[in-house]
Amino acid sequence: MPALSQRALALQGHASPLVTAHFRIADDPWHPQRNPGGYMNLGTAENYLLWDRIGARLQQAPALGEHDVHYDLLHGSTETRRVIAGLMQQTHRCEIEPEQLVLVAGASAALDILAQLLCEPGDGVLVSAPYYAGFEGDFGARADARLIPVRAANPRQLHAQLDDYERALAAARDAGQAVRALLVCSPHNPLGISLGKEEIVELIEFAHRHDLQLIFDELYAGSVYGERPFVSARALAPDDPQVHSVYGLAKDFGLSGFKFGVLHSVNPELLAAARQLAQLAPVSTGTQQQLRWLLGDAQWNQQTLDCNRQRLASARAQLQQRMDALAVPLLASDAAVYVWLDLRQHLERADFDAELALFQRCLDLGKVGISPGSAFNCVEPGYFRLCFARDSAALDHGVDGLARALGLS
Repeated sequence: MPALSQRALALQGHASPLVTAHFRIADDPWHPQRNPGGYMNLGTAENYLLWDRIGARLQQAPALGEHDVHYDLLHGSTETRRVIAGLMQQTHRCEIEPEQLVLVAGASAALDILAQLLCEPGDGVLVSAPYYAGFEGDFGARADARLIPVRAANPRQLHAQLDDYERALAAARDAGQAVRALLVCSPHNPLGISLGKEEIVELIEFAHRHDLQLIFDELYAGSVYGERPFVSARALAPDDPQVHSVYGLAKDFGLSGFKFGVLHSVNPELLAAARQLAQLAPVSTGTQQQLRWLLGDAQWNQQTLDCNRQRLASARAQLQQRMDALAVPLLASDAAVYVWLDLRQHLERADFDAELALFQRCLDLGKVGISPGSAFNCVEPGYFRLCFARDSAALDHGVDGLARALGLS
């Protein structure tokens, strides 16, 4: 039998502990009445705070028509893109045209398309570390682009600053590595912080100074619950053909299972190519019909976004109170559905084997899943990402399990 491709061989790696834990939890999930002894998943970045609003509105959706079960434009129907452009003008606070959008089956698909269109195989992409674990596959699985971690030189900071990007770029190019793009995640995964206007302007100027394409992951645009509002790169660079962004509905509206992603650019050549690749990951016409109904009312959208921010802030405050009582430090955060948890004092040794052992103890003894920092390319062991977008009872149950695993209860 003919051998598989090198790509196929590379993709056959063993499942990560995070993936194994996710499915272990999914097979026996906690429920206050049906399964009080089950597992609580505080490791996967999903938003469980909005189903009362989403579910009630979807129940009123009109039945599918004949048009909704046949082909339409494979990068998103004209009407769906119009609705999404209207929504993004609310979340991103800037002018967005439907013709600038390519709709695909999830944010990962949008990032994969950008990687394929902006990078040659082997090209480097700068990204502040720690960073979302899925970026490795989004940029590497098919485009074969290589993420270049940018680490803060200041040990008291986790997020890279401009000088750190300058050093990382110079070091990569001195080593003969071609660097094609800069990937910016704001609000940040896994740190849960949003970048301000000055920081984003600095990065745009940095990219232009060094002839880099800019990719902004803005998946949590509507999930900033702190005092400083979300700032979109497009609002600061409305006509810049080197700035491209990705958005979706998984986080701000709790629709992770819908697999709906948005690629946004004003570069006509990139958009033309992206529409071709969108044929490999289209959003079903039935899903689009549901979303047009769900998001077609700007007033309802705004009320839901406001509700999301309020509930995230409440859940974050509840978590802070519980962790303060346990003397477990959290990194200050103002956005997204997770926090960066400092469990260094609970490691048996200061290494990543001990971090993985603590991760496993939380799962086995506490029956709670959280995500170890090593999965996010964190350079220091002992940090974990904890996702808190759960109702009060579920969040308390998860923290109780964590406390039990840490010997604090």
